[in-house]
Amino acid sequence: AMYNIKRVVEEVQDDFVEISVEDANENGGNYKVGDDYEIEVPTDDLTKLTAQNVKSVLKQKLAECEKAAIFETYIDKKDEMIDGTVEKVDDRMTIINIGRTNVCLPRSQKIKNETFKVGQIVKLYVVDVVSTPKGPQIIVSRTEAGLLKRLFENIISEIPEGKVIIKDIAREAGERSKVAVYSTDENIDPVGTCIGVSGARIQ
Repeated sequence: AMYNIKRVVEEVQDDFVEISVEDANENGGNYKVGDDYEIEVPTDDLTKLTAQNVKSVLKQKLAECEKAAIFETYIDKKDEMIDGTVEKVDDRMTIINIGRTNVCLPRSQKIKNETFKVGQIVKLYVVDVVSTPKGPQIIVSRTEAGLLKRLFENIISEIPEGKVIIKDIAREAGERSKVAVYSTDENIDPVGTCIGVSGARIQ
């Protein structure tokens, strides 16, 4: 069976997708605002062409919903570090699965001389999430200073606690990095805290 589903509302703005509480309950129903109201649509007269058109529209709408859901999921990940699984590697780029979708890590955004294997878990920095006609484009990098900042926050508990503050980062990915740190607590040595005893945190 096929149904046209309308949302029960107090005041109808679009009668194609909405129905008033009064109309929904005119035959003794018990619908409330926010409920779904189903209207059965006869399928006996549907032609094969009509069915194919309906199928095509449904597939298109599902794809659009999936793209929107992916965008909403990953827009909140901008400027954050995420994990992904390597799916494909070639000379130009690495394709990485990050859960609901795949992203492309260009060679220019890889750390110098690093190599990946299929199935390997890698950490990525989400530079930006852009909505395009083809769907959301998630731009990732392993060379951005933001990745190093997030790694520091994961390793050094005093940073998210606010006891140690990262003032600035200068990075030549794969070569060297400089991180300027500061503490408002005179009893905390910010540099020593980041390095750890005998380099336990950073070597």
